[in-house]
Amino acid sequence: MKLKSIYSLLILIFCCNFSFAQKPDYKDRRNYESCNCGYDSIKRIVYQYDWKTESALVLSSLLSFGLPDYFFPISTNLTLQEIQSLNRNNINAFDRPITYNFSQKADDYSYYILYGLLVTPGLYVFNGEIQSDIVKIGIMYVENVMLAGSLPSWTKESVKRIRPFVYNENAPINTKFDSDSRRSFFSGHTTLAFSSAVFLTKVYSDYFPDSKYTKYIAASSLLAATTVGALRITAGKHFYSDVITGALVGSFCGYLVPELHRITKNNNLSINIGSQSLNLSYKF
Repeated sequence: MKLKSIYSLLILIFCCNFSFAQKPDYKDRRNYESCNCGYDSIKRIVYQYDWKTESALVLSSLLSFGLPDYFFPISTNLTLQEIQSLNRNNINAFDRPITYNFSQKADDYSYYILYGLLVTPGLYVFNGEIQSDIVKIGIMYVENVMLAGSLPSWTKESVKRIRPFVYNENAPINTKFDSDSRRSFFSGHTTLAFSSAVFLTKVYSDYFPDSKYTKYIAASSLLAATTVGALRITAGKHFYSDVITGALVGSFCGYLVPELHRITKNNNLSINIGSQSLNLSYKF
């Protein structure tokens, strides 16, 4: 299937995330450090730490890394009999065409682009206004990556969906036996890619709400994230639904972490830690 047609299935998520490039509504202009310079040069104090937020994000990420293996049976290698008994007609019509895909090059390229996206927020160290907050942003980014990297583990271990290339008769048989072949849903690569892209855009737009460059940062980073998802599909590593779910979850993580730390944040969004619970709530 052509890469162009794969992009079209992710365009809705791309457009929704592109809304981050629009000008935020900052009604509270009090969060600035005083200096003897003009208003446009005054340093904006955007984010703050809160022990509840930090504890909740780190704890939920650590639990997501470890608990799936505790609650669900560990994935085992596929047997030759299991592989030979697979029938692509048992796959839903939407995802079924991907069972004909396999490309090692696409798999490799998806890693290269993902690695590039993961280090891109590090460029903020060269920005004069953000530079003084780089440790604070670095901690938030680690929380973002931990959260986005851990959430797919729940469905990968519980659903154990077989990757589409395993259905492909032309894919090398020796690539199909590994237990990782049971971890298709949902795409961890796409989740990390979109979480990094949205985080990059969200942080920039929070610091520079009037910048004309925000839309370009959003477009380029989200296009790169979309490319990662498309390559995972082309490689036969994930179905359409795996990638779309990963894009949605990753976008949520990339927006959530900075928003929970923002001083002038949406008061309808909150995170609370109880004695036996962790709650994320939004009031409409």
